[in-house]
Amino acid sequence: MYNLNWLRVAKPGGIASLVIFLASCGSSDGGSDTASGSMTLGITDAPVDIAEEVVVLFTGVEFVPADEGGELQTITFDEPKTIDLLDLQGGVRDLLLDGEELPAVQYAQIRLMVQAENDNVMDSYIMVSGAQHELRVPSGSQTGLKLVHNFNVEADTETDFTIDFDLRKSVVFALGQGYMLKPVLRLVETESASSITGTIDPVVFTGQTCSSDPLVGYAVYVYEGIGATPDDLGSAAEPVTTTGVSLNENSLYTYTVGFLEPGAYTVAATCQADQDDPEVDNEIGLTGAADVQVTADTTTTHNFQ
Repeated sequence: MYNLNWLRVAKPGGIASLVIFLASCGSSDGGSDTASGSMTLGITDAPVDIAEEVVVLFTGVEFVPADEGGELQTITFDEPKTIDLLDLQGGVRDLLLDGEELPAVQYAQIRLMVQAENDNVMDSYIMVSGAQHELRVPSGSQTGLKLVHNFNVEADTETDFTIDFDLRKSVVFALGQGYMLKPVLRLVETESASSITGTIDPVVFTGQTCSSDPLVGYAVYVYEGIGATPDDLGSAAEPVTTTGVSLNENSLYTYTVGFLEPGAYTVAATCQADQDDPEVDNEIGLTGAADVQVTADTTTTHNFQ
């Protein structure tokens, strides 16, 4: 197996992990005597260099109670939601659920149900160099994307989370199988989520072998903790998340990393993200490492100079 522009997803502490799973066949709307709260669930994305579109067809969401005797809560959409994840960059999100009522209990998992099977149907797909290709989650209608994360839904209270897909780490290409979606996802409380934004002087990349395209491969990597040693995807110290860049009128690169939990981070810049294989501990140029402290519901500025 090899990866095209090599994409998988982050897994540091405090971050929800993802597996492909067999979905439970039971569901419930909860008992009428159970107090309830509301759930708003959004999704956001970090980009990938080679694809023009990464479209996923979501059919519903399941919530698994922490109590083994609790009832699975299944929300099936009246109409599937077709979302191009590449539209959700730089702190932008789209909603899967908006104030959906749920029993006020503790939950242990969120399952995103998708339609993405190997059936030659372009329900979920990826657009590469102008060509559309099927994007699969094996047995997609029976399986889905599972986030293991304990949280409470409080009575008469809104719970609001954002799920971060990092497509730089999430899509793999396998000979004979095509493109597959295999993400590990971050789950962030939206109310306290923070962001880092700033510019990058091109001089920062001096000494790196960069693409002739002024945007392909250019990215900012974000690591947990102060003084972290930047390393590539697939390493033991891989980034929490990554983000792409754009060019402003002053020929400076600009970036925004959204939906970060409050805390301490290390940031670094690269122009070789398109060469970073998340399943291999390879070497890419990472430069300008700096510490950034973020607080809840704020935007922190850091410029690479």
